[in-house]
Amino acid sequence: MTTLQSFFTALSALMVCGWLGVVRLRPAKIEAANIVAELKYGRVLRITSMCLALTPPTLLCILVWRLNWRDQQMLILAGSSLLSLGFIPGVLLIEVARTRVILTQDAVVRVSPWRATSTLAWSAIKSVRFSSINRTYDLLGDGPVMRVSRMLDGVQRFIELAKAKIPIEHQGDLV
Repeated sequence: MTTLQSFFTALSALMVCGWLGVVRLRPAKIEAANIVAELKYGRVLRITSMCLALTPPTLLCILVWRLNWRDQQMLILAGSSLLSLGFIPGVLLIEVARTRVILTQDAVVRVSPWRATSTLAWSAIKSVRFSSINRTYDLLGDGPVMRVSRMLDGVQRFIELAKAKIPIEHQGDLV
């Protein structure tokens, strides 16, 4: 056992704890009146992203201790590569665990780990477009575009509510 092996094991354990913390800690509660539905990514996508995020640090622990490292430079290269690789699926995990769309009687509220929480009143929606590349419904209002992913559980409830709340001339790709 070398100090370098222990160092990479500790870093991979920290990464695992970090990803588990991202999933375990609940997002902040949104105070909104008349909540109709809360959309979030489905269980299959959440479990898949968790497995993908935990694979590189787990693989790093196994490789660090199982392989006979004659050259410390190779150990540093392999350890650094696997740790770096662990951040790519971690971004997916953060997105899947933290993104929510809250539907109320008055507005759509989008909570994202990357941007500030945004609210768009149903009456302020000027157009709805479906992006087949991103698989999102793009809600155009006065501010930036709000995107509602087709992959969110409960997106059918969003479509039903949008058809009821948005004037037909503004519904665009909903019809």
